[in-house]
Amino acid sequence: AVNIFAEGVKMTHKLLLSHLEKYGIKRLYPIGEIFNHNYHQAVGQVVDNDKDPNVIIQVVKAGYLIKDRLL
Repeated sequence: AVNIFAEGVKMTHKLLLSHLEKYGIKRLYPIGEIFNHNYHQAVGQVVDNDKDPNVIIQVVKAGYLIKDRLL
């Protein structure tokens, strides 16, 4: 019963995201991208010698765009 409920939640989430995208609303999840202060807000900074400087390695809360404007 739990697996069926979880699958229903996943399907609902997927449907919601597709409807938002239909109206030009997109989710930002920028792991691996270069930090851009116009779209991202830094909570902290971590030194990782395996990554280039200013590359996002963790997202605390995803943001959204509506027709290329940050919500």
